[in-house]
Amino acid sequence: MRKNILVINPFGIGDVLFSTPLVFAIKKAYSESYIAYICNLKVKDILTTNPDINEVFVFERDEYRNLWKESKIAAIKKFLGFWGKIKKGQFDIVFDLSLGKEYAFLCWWSGIKDRRGFNYKGRGRFLNHKVPFDGFNDKPIAEYYLDLLSVHRTEQPYRSANGNTVLVTTDEDKRYVNNFLNQFGVKNSDILIGIAPGGGMNFGQKNQDRRRRGVKKFAELADKINAKIVLI
Repeated sequence: MRKNILVINPFGIGDVLFSTPLVFAIKKAYSESYIAYICNLKVKDILTTNPDINEVFVFERDEYRNLWKESKIAAIKKFLGFWGKIKKGQFDIVFDLSLGKEYAFLCWWSGIKDRRGFNYKGRGRFLNHKVPFDGFNDKPIAEYYLDLLSVHRTEQPYRSANGNTVLVTTDEDKRYVNNFLNQFGVKNSDILIGIAPGGGMNFGQKNQDRRRRGVKKFAELADKINAKIVLI
């Protein structure tokens, strides 16, 4: 029996990539499913190429906030129009990874009966299948997300092969990268190392120093590497 399934993750690229094993596992558990995903604009491109996702909805909260300042009526119309589309989708299950209560409430309003997510700080009041949660502290984030698939099921949690994340690149992506590297004289024989000198605050405000190393330490690391470096 076909299931219409919605996944919601309003966060950044890393968090969304960690949810791709869940999407893969959903497709295995419900082979005839139609899977849609609500995300923000900056992660849209990494989801539209995912072979297990049928439709991507972009919900950019700042866009609604800015529109609210210009015209409250226009903002309300746009907001209701978006969630009206979700309601028309007649989704059977939602996997809400937002850790808040707002999306779950809107999914309830949209008529989604099976609403799964994390009960973080008591915010799971509009979820009817919720997992106790106080932070990503004990295991990889992807495994927390996969736990939601096993809520009220007797089977073991579904796992993708090796728990791998899914990121599908296109020929256009490859051309862009090749042109970029050629522009700066990087050859195929060169050793190329990418450094992303940053990182958001660790979720839950724990162990901040482990993740946010600071500009100076990244610069020292780059100086010690005997290779060409691209800053991401």
